[in-house]
Amino acid sequence: MAVNNNTVINNVGEGTPGQEGGGIVVVAFNNAALQISLQGNQLRGNATFSNGFSGLGMVSLDNAQIFANVRFNTFTANAAPGFNAQATGSSNICLKLNNNTSDSVLIVGRAVGTTFRADTLGNAGPPVVESGLPLQPIGNCVVP
Repeated sequence: MAVNNNTVINNVGEGTPGQEGGGIVVVAFNNAALQISLQGNQLRGNATFSNGFSGLGMVSLDNAQIFANVRFNTFTANAAPGFNAQATGSSNICLKLNNNTSDSVLIVGRAVGTTFRADTLGNAGPPVVESGLPLQPIGNCVVP
Protein backbone atom coordinates (compact mmCIF):
# COMPACT_ATOMS: atom_id res chain seq x y z
CA MET A 1 0.00 0.00 0.00
CA ALA A 2 1.24 3.50 -0.77
CA VAL A 3 0.11 6.73 0.87
CA ASN A 4 2.19 9.27 -1.02
CA ASN A 5 2.12 12.99 -1.82
CA ASN A 6 -0.91 13.96 0.27
CA THR A 7 -1.52 17.24 2.07
CA VAL A 8 -3.35 17.00 5.41
CA ILE A 9 -3.89 20.43 6.98
CA ASN A 10 -5.66 21.59 10.17
CA ASN A 11 -7.50 18.35 10.87
CA VAL A 12 -8.95 19.01 14.30
CA GLY A 13 -11.62 16.38 13.80
CA GLU A 14 -14.77 15.66 15.66
CA GLY A 15 -16.03 12.39 16.97
CA THR A 16 -15.62 9.88 19.71
CA PRO A 17 -12.37 9.74 21.69
CA GLY A 18 -9.65 8.01 19.70
CA GLN A 19 -11.21 9.05 16.39
CA GLU A 20 -10.67 12.79 16.37
CA GLY A 21 -7.88 14.98 15.05
CA GLY A 22 -4.68 13.59 13.63
CA GLY A 23 -3.32 13.56 10.12
CA ILE A 24 -2.67 10.05 8.80
CA VAL A 25 -3.01 7.07 11.15
CA VAL A 26 -2.00 3.50 10.24
CA VAL A 27 -3.26 0.65 12.46
CA ALA A 28 -2.65 -3.10 12.12
CA PHE A 29 -4.20 -5.64 14.52
CA ASN A 30 -5.55 -9.19 14.84
CA ASN A 31 -2.58 -10.98 13.21
CA ALA A 32 -2.63 -8.67 10.16
CA ALA A 33 0.51 -7.96 8.12
CA LEU A 34 0.77 -4.55 6.46
CA GLN A 35 3.41 -3.27 4.03
CA ILE A 36 3.13 0.49 3.55
CA SER A 37 5.04 3.33 1.95
CA LEU A 38 4.37 6.83 3.31
CA GLN A 39 6.34 9.33 1.23
CA GLY A 40 6.18 12.99 0.29
CA ASN A 41 3.22 13.83 2.53
CA GLN A 42 2.71 17.31 4.03
CA LEU A 43 1.12 17.18 7.50
CA ARG A 44 0.48 20.61 8.98
CA GLY A 45 -1.57 21.99 11.89
CA ASN A 46 -3.25 18.72 12.88
CA ALA A 47 -4.65 18.15 16.37
CA THR A 48 -3.73 15.14 18.49
CA PHE A 49 -5.81 11.98 18.69
CA SER A 50 -6.59 11.10 22.30
CA ASN A 51 -4.19 8.16 21.80
CA GLY A 52 -1.22 10.48 21.08
CA PHE A 53 -1.05 10.65 17.27
CA SER A 54 -1.10 13.99 15.47
CA GLY A 55 0.85 14.34 12.19
CA LEU A 56 1.44 10.72 11.21
CA GLY A 57 0.74 7.84 13.57
CA MET A 58 1.38 4.13 13.35
CA VAL A 59 0.41 1.38 15.78
CA SER A 60 0.76 -2.39 15.62
CA LEU A 61 -1.08 -4.54 18.17
CA ASP A 62 -2.58 -8.00 18.75
CA ASN A 63 0.18 -9.99 16.97
CA ALA A 64 0.12 -7.76 13.87
CA GLN A 65 3.11 -6.79 11.74
CA ILE A 66 3.88 -3.48 10.00
CA PHE A 67 6.66 -3.09 7.45
CA ALA A 68 6.91 0.63 6.65
CA ASN A 69 9.03 3.05 4.69
CA VAL A 70 8.39 6.61 5.94
CA ARG A 71 10.45 9.23 4.12
CA PHE A 72 10.43 12.69 2.57
CA ASN A 73 7.45 13.77 4.70
CA THR A 74 7.11 17.23 6.27
CA PHE A 75 5.56 17.65 9.72
CA THR A 76 4.90 21.29 10.74
CA ALA A 77 2.78 22.97 13.41
CA ASN A 78 1.08 19.71 14.43
CA ALA A 79 0.24 19.10 18.04
CA ALA A 80 3.31 17.11 19.10
CA PRO A 81 4.50 14.63 18.00
CA GLY A 82 4.90 15.01 14.24
CA PHE A 83 5.33 11.23 13.96
CA ASN A 84 4.55 8.50 16.49
CA ALA A 85 4.94 4.73 15.93
CA GLN A 86 4.18 2.20 18.68
CA ALA A 87 4.45 -1.60 18.86
CA THR A 88 2.14 -3.13 21.49
CA GLY A 89 0.47 -6.45 22.24
CA SER A 90 3.02 -9.02 20.94
CA SER A 91 3.34 -7.21 17.61
CA ASN A 92 6.19 -6.40 15.23
CA ILE A 93 7.27 -3.24 13.38
CA CYS A 94 10.06 -2.88 10.81
CA LEU A 95 10.51 0.81 10.01
CA LYS A 96 12.71 2.98 7.83
CA LEU A 97 12.11 6.53 9.08
CA ASN A 98 14.47 8.59 6.93
CA ASN A 99 14.78 12.04 5.35
CA ASN A 100 11.72 13.55 7.01
CA THR A 101 11.51 17.17 8.19
CA SER A 102 9.73 18.04 11.43
CA ASP A 103 9.46 20.94 13.83
CA SER A 104 8.41 18.57 16.65
CA VAL A 105 9.70 15.26 17.95
CA LEU A 106 9.38 11.97 16.11
CA ILE A 107 8.58 9.19 18.59
CA VAL A 108 9.13 5.44 18.20
CA GLY A 109 8.38 2.99 20.98
CA ARG A 110 7.76 -0.55 21.93
CA ALA A 111 6.22 -2.41 24.84
CA VAL A 112 7.23 -5.68 26.51
CA GLY A 113 6.72 -8.70 24.22
CA THR A 114 7.05 -6.74 20.98
CA THR A 115 9.72 -6.38 18.31
CA PHE A 116 10.57 -3.00 16.78
CA ARG A 117 13.42 -2.86 14.28
CA ALA A 118 14.21 0.56 12.84
CA ASP A 119 16.53 2.82 10.90
CA THR A 120 15.83 6.42 11.96
CA LEU A 121 18.76 8.31 10.44
CA GLY A 122 18.79 11.41 8.28
CA ASN A 123 15.73 13.25 9.61
CA ALA A 124 15.81 17.05 9.95
CA GLY A 125 14.54 18.66 13.14
CA PRO A 126 14.46 17.47 16.74
CA PRO A 127 16.02 14.04 17.34
CA VAL A 128 13.97 10.86 17.18
CA VAL A 129 12.85 9.90 20.70
CA GLU A 130 12.58 6.26 21.79
CA SER A 131 9.87 5.49 24.33
CA GLY A 132 9.50 2.22 26.21
CA LEU A 133 12.01 -0.52 25.51
CA PRO A 134 15.02 0.10 23.22
CA LEU A 135 14.60 -0.45 19.50
CA GLN A 136 16.68 -2.93 17.56
CA PRO A 137 18.68 -2.27 14.37
CA ILE A 138 16.64 -2.82 11.21
CA GLY A 139 18.89 -5.70 10.14
CA ASN A 140 17.37 -7.71 7.32
CA CYS A 141 13.78 -6.46 7.70
CA VAL A 142 12.25 -5.91 4.30
CA VAL A 143 10.29 -2.68 3.91
CA PRO A 144 8.57 -1.39 0.76
